[in-house]
Amino acid sequence: MRLNNSMRDAFIAKVMGMVKPKSKWTIEKIVEEAERRFVEALPAEVKAVREKYPRMLMRTSIRTDDFIKTSYYGHSIGVVSCQSLEDIETRDLAKHIEAWNKYQDDRMKIKERLKELVAACDTTNALAVALPTLAHLIPPAPDKVKNLPVAAQGLIDDLKKMGVKEKVGVSK
Repeated sequence: MRLNNSMRDAFIAKVMGMVKPKSKWTIEKIVEEAERRFVEALPAEVKAVREKYPRMLMRTSIRTDDFIKTSYYGHSIGVVSCQSLEDIETRDLAKHIEAWNKYQDDRMKIKERLKELVAACDTTNALAVALPTLAHLIPPAPDKVKNLPVAAQGLIDDLKKMGVKEKVGVSK
């Protein structure tokens, strides 16, 4: 069966969906931990107001790329506007962000290599030969269309009404 682009995309999505981070420190966990640390760093009075009236305190964002300047997968952390990065310890979080960014870079490289290999395969059999351990992820062929839908004849009739002349045969 010939591979079409939607089959290729579905295969790549299935394979990449199986790739999971090895570390428990995903970017979501890092942001959650930083937010927890910011709350801990608040004075008791502000913490009490924050818990009782969460919308009354002006909030601002600190991006994770402020922890480490090489990070380009920045995520915003909501903090009380009087807070800054100096209020919490971020060295360990910076290491986790570096590891997360490396994981994301490696993931993108693998995905590109997979895309190149899948693009080189014209058929499902060729893809199964190229990646035999992942052959079970190759999507089934879509149902074949046996004839054109009825709507096509209506379109042809409307085009004739608009002045398009019908010509039988192949034009050169």
